[in-house]
Amino acid sequence: MSRNSEYEARKKEQGFKKITVWVPEEAAVDFKLMAQFVCENPKHTPFMARSLTTGRMAKAV
Repeated sequence: MSRNSEYEARKKEQGFKKITVWVPEEAAVDFKLMAQFVCENPKHTPFMARSLTTGRMAKAV
């Protein structure tokens, strides 16, 4: 078993699922930070998104 497959098996045991998502380049960092936060804080879930033009929040889910 390779190092990567061992890592993925450990993550699966922890209840994580590997997914691939295509996002706009300018939003990639925000998506990564949001995903990292949700992984570290399992009692939270992404819910709102902020408009880059108006700054207003909108329901994202």
